[in-house]
Amino acid sequence: DGAGDWRANFGRRRLAHNDAHGTRTAGDCGTGDDAGLSFSWICEELEVRDDGEKQVNGSCATDTEPFPTGVWALKSDKQRLIFLGTWLGTGNYRFTVTAASADARNSTTSVDIELINEEPSKVVVSNFARKVNAAEKQTILGLVTPPDGVTIDDLTTTWTLAEGDLEAGQTLREVAKTRVELQGADLASGQRYHDLVLSLGAMVPGGTYKFLLTATLTSETGDTTEGYASVSVSASALPSAGVVAASPRKGLELETPFELVASYWVGDELPLKYGYETDDSVLRTPTANPKLADVRLSVPVATSGRGGGRGGRLLRRARRRRLSDEEEAARGNVTLRVVVVDQVGAKGQGETSVVVMENVLEAEALANLTNELLDNAFAAADLSAVCSAVSATSSAAVAAVGDPSRRRLQGADDEPSLLGGIVGSLAKAATELMNADPDAIEQTTVAVGGPIADPRALDDNSAFEALDMVNGLSASAGDVGLGSGESSTADAAAGAVSSMLGSALFDTPEDAASTGNGTRRRLTAARWARRRRRLAGNQTSLYSYSYDDD
Repeated sequence: DGAGDWRANFGRRRLAHNDAHGTRTAGDCGTGDDAGLSFSWICEELEVRDDGEKQVNGSCATDTEPFPTGVWALKSDKQRLIFLGTWLGTGNYRFTVTAASADARNSTTSVDIELINEEPSKVVVSNFARKVNAAEKQTILGLVTPPDGVTIDDLTTTWTLAEGDLEAGQTLREVAKTRVELQGADLASGQRYHDLVLSLGAMVPGGTYKFLLTATLTSETGDTTEGYASVSVSASALPSAGVVAASPRKGLELETPFELVASYWVGDELPLKYGYETDDSVLRTPTANPKLADVRLSVPVATSGRGGGRGGRLLRRARRRRLSDEEEAARGNVTLRVVVVDQVGAKGQGETSVVVMENVLEAEALANLTNELLDNAFAAADLSAVCSAVSATSSAAVAAVGDPSRRRLQGADDEPSLLGGIVGSLAKAATELMNADPDAIEQTTVAVGGPIADPRALDDNSAFEALDMVNGLSASAGDVGLGSGESSTADAAAGAVSSMLGSALFDTPEDAASTGNGTRRRLTAARWARRRRRLAGNQTSLYSYSYDDD
């Protein structure tokens, strides 16, 4: 099948001349009669020197077995030569074929073959049906089966990178989460499973790689044989070359509806999906629609050391001093990002910014606007819209933490706070609209960080409901396998729990005494259980629990 080097075991071997005739390939040429060609074969023994150079050492023909005639050479005047390797024995050989046309034109090619009397291990590796996401952990399964009847003194299986460059010029050993070489005679059920696991971001987006698993078998006599298999994989290039536009460029906090449009994005694995976010919230999880309309934004808030992750960064606006004009202008600059995701999860990003002016709302106006946004989201049964509304309105409510009247609903003093109402709405959405979609779980977990940014502003019931919700979301995240890769879920959940440690639920008796009412407010495990049962009885939470009552 063309020039080159072969290594083969004993058995019937086939060689085929691979010459092109016009637009037809070798496999279409047929025999000499079909294409008007005749073929003649020559076999020569080779001597391989220490430096690897090959030297012809005579003809394969013998007095009793002339080549290409003889009992082991069949159809040698055709384009396909079939022979039995056992008649040649082990060694290196060169087969040369000459194809001649009726008008005396001819072409010659050759192939070198090393015949061995060995039985290598069978090696099988898993394959990839399509491109992969370079940012994710990659696993290649490897299975090695030694030949039957061979006493194994040692089996060494080794993964190598045959083609491609890894991220930052790292070696395969540096990025592998599993051992690249296994050695020994112990096998499970006569086989060895040797998988290769690559760490996150080991491959370069757009790169092509070839991984080789080699099995070197050492018998009790000391002889070694090798078997191998390889797999090629391509990492999807990140979506790129696009833009995101926002209109209008300036608006009023919570009241101005912004529209975002992504255009001109290209990628390897189509179709693409488009998600939108800010520094502190997820506006929409990725969908096929490149446009997001009716986006309500809030003025960015200052950060605090308590809480972690994007969900925990919506803490409190600086209120102990008056901000300078420059600081006021800077905090009104909201960065909007589009996250473009292809079919294997490779992500590209683009950003733009708008100016959001602070909207000083009285308690009733803020409550009405919050209820309107949430009602619209629930009417559309859109969990993403609920989360977006929660992030925007809770940010405005937390900003007013210095003035309790600005964060309370209209009514008697025992009405729940505006932040408590937002927590309840998000919990309702998580219960009624949540599914097993990882993106939805991530957005909801991030959104929790908004209304609990100042946990002291929540009453006990709302604080417990928030903590209860984080517990359920964390369980859901575990069920769908979040918490690795680029997901913000684990970070947001940890930030939410950290923030809630500052709530009255976790006050010590000394803290409670300092409030002047002498009430013990320390949340014990038993009190947690009682609250859990009460919430379950009121059907305000449908999550499962595993807390102890003692």
